[in-house]
Amino acid sequence: MMKKILTILLLLPLLGVAQAHLGINEYEIKIQHTDVDFKSGTTEKGTRFISGDMQLGTFYYYFNSSGVSYTNIQVPYTMVNVNAQTEIYNKKYVIVTDHSWKAYVENGGVIYINLDYYEEQKLWMFSYTD
Repeated sequence: MMKKILTILLLLPLLGVAQAHLGINEYEIKIQHTDVDFKSGTTEKGTRFISGDMQLGTFYYYFNSSGVSYTNIQVPYTMVNVNAQTEIYNKKYVIVTDHSWKAYVENGGVIYINLDYYEEQKLWMFSYTD
């Protein structure tokens, strides 16, 4: 258990805003994660997305009609991931509520991070939008 926590703490600086990958195209996301086997899909409403399993969870990147990512969803693998990320976000970003943060990024933008629990599926999800 301690090994898992240490691994998560070492990887968390690479997570968050870095993996939000908002405002870029599919190719740019794939170039940054060459070790991930991405799968493509389309939502019921016709929105294109790619998904891939990464160190701390499964990530879903959604694209607008121009092929630019506008939102990202992360489904963490474990509660350890959820708790560690929440603790880091509480220290690193502006806390809006118990389950949401604002991250001010270098290019002058803002990324909104939300954590939601879905009872029916029994899972937590982080969402990243600008």
